[in-house]
Amino acid sequence: MTSHINQIEITNFKSIRHMKIDGCKRINVFIGYPNVGKSNILEALGMFTLPYLKIAGSKKLSDFIRLKNLPGLFYGTDTTTPVQVKINEDELIFSGIYDRSAFYPLECEYLYKGDNSDTAIKSPLLKPKMFFDDDLNVKFENLPNKIGGFGKFEILKYHFNIDKLKPKKTSFSTLIPPFGNNLYNVIAENDELRNFLKEEFEKIGGEYIYDTEDNVGKILKENNGKIFTLPISSIADTLQRLIFYMAAIVSNKNSVLLFEEPEAHMFPPYISKLSGDIIFDKQNDNQYFINTHSPFVIGEFLEDAREDLSVYLVDYKDNETIIKKLSGEELHEVYQYGVDLFFNIQSYLD
Repeated sequence: MTSHINQIEITNFKSIRHMKIDGCKRINVFIGYPNVGKSNILEALGMFTLPYLKIAGSKKLSDFIRLKNLPGLFYGTDTTTPVQVKINEDELIFSGIYDRSAFYPLECEYLYKGDNSDTAIKSPLLKPKMFFDDDLNVKFENLPNKIGGFGKFEILKYHFNIDKLKPKKTSFSTLIPPFGNNLYNVIAENDELRNFLKEEFEKIGGEYIYDTEDNVGKILKENNGKIFTLPISSIADTLQRLIFYMAAIVSNKNSVLLFEEPEAHMFPPYISKLSGDIIFDKQNDNQYFINTHSPFVIGEFLEDAREDLSVYLVDYKDNETIIKKLSGEELHEVYQYGVDLFFNIQSYLD
């Protein structure tokens, strides 16, 4: 994997004062009690997805990060210390600097120190930057015309929200984060997705069609000789969610994908389908960072991907988010004896 993240270091981001995450593998899972900061870890990594604001149909920081105001991005609202996210020590760095006196108080800067020759990243005169005003609106500076990763890293945070999905026709081949506004384009270009939808809609006497004029997917149905269509938004949330994450997986290659509780509100067989797609997604060579509350997801990963799996327990202690990686022996114990991690988190944290 050219884009493999081995280590992450996060400083002064929301509930995270300082955190190092070591030993990352192909599938990385964060579990913990509610409100301990699991989402903040993914959001910190998601700062590398922010350039997609340029094509995502949104220009608001709050569409990528849960945020009411700019100081809320900083640990304890301490804006005197920059937010910083480092990948593989200093290979890729994100910095967020706050200046209250500026019209755009938040300056976001990226620096890639790897062996890539992209001058838009390496040149100190052309470092890509983004600025955000107090209303969380963005301004771009030196952002390459071709939206993509930094050096060898393509880090993409996805979030299923059907209300935010605004269909957009584009030649972009991968699902556009965070809400997948080109979802129907991706489906139209992917045989695996179209075949899956064909099978699912046949169960309800329908057929998936792609309306090229309106750029939306629809369900074609027939009743007593009358043909009519239904919007995809009319099908169950559980299937829409599965389609969204399947599209993220199959449309990406050599990417780092960030999923926030992808199994939420999902029919158990669909959870199994999604877990399997992640487990056996070796040809595309993607890496995953996932928050989950599902023992079933953990069980699937332990059963079929233990060598590719890192599990991190997340907790909140002394006013900050902390993390502990389960050892190989502990993972073996959990699998061998059927330990439910969600009922035994504290015993592994102590």
